[in-house]
Amino acid sequence: MDRLDPVNRRYSLLINIDKTKVMALDGIACCILIQNEQLAQVNTFSYLWSLITEGGECTTEFCTRLSRGQTIGASLQKIWKSHSIPISTKIRLMKAVAWPVATYGCESWTLGKNEETRLEAFEVKGLIKSLRVSWTAKKTNEWVLNKAGVKRELLDTVKARKLAYYGHTMRKQGNCLELEVATPYARRFQAAATMLLPGEVTATSWLPTCDVVSARQCSYPVSALSGVHLPGKSSVWRR
Repeated sequence: MDRLDPVNRRYSLLINIDKTKVMALDGIACCILIQNEQLAQVNTFSYLWSLITEGGECTTEFCTRLSRGQTIGASLQKIWKSHSIPISTKIRLMKAVAWPVATYGCESWTLGKNEETRLEAFEVKGLIKSLRVSWTAKKTNEWVLNKAGVKRELLDTVKARKLAYYGHTMRKQGNCLELEVATPYARRFQAAATMLLPGEVTATSWLPTCDVVSARQCSYPVSALSGVHLPGKSSVWRR
């Protein structure tokens, strides 16, 4: 910043100190000055509609995404209450309007059991709004799915997108930061997979901190991972 600010001033470009923030990973304290004034350090930073935290975790971003998706769904109350619109059309509208907002950037999510449960709950809540089912009716999730005539697919869609992005990264050529980060993990997965039985080898969703999903479950071919075989048990690759 000491070199950037003088160059900007040479072309009459001024940096707004009040709007410029600093964030360091792992809670490291940093001191960056502009014109002898220290920039404020923050814990979270919004970049391209994604919320980046100093710990590098996606929990906050995940919750924010689902909240924005629920807000979109709540703004369509007139459509959900309409009797002239078929239920199938309402469900398609929910998938086309609310789901993309909720799953934006899901390729980098770390899916644990809690996140999977919340994704499934978000999907069922959208169906409940489409079916105009009151919360006092106390209907089960299976009843809602049967009434709508659909199966759970949001979680599988997210996992398939994560696998597609991983395969896209592994097929890149030349100097690529994403490939440099992912390659060591892929090699470790491949080495661990040799210790498993043939029926236990599945595909992973993204990096070692992510959950492991069967390729059959998400209907995405393992060949997309450029021949990288990955273990299906989280206890193996976490070691």
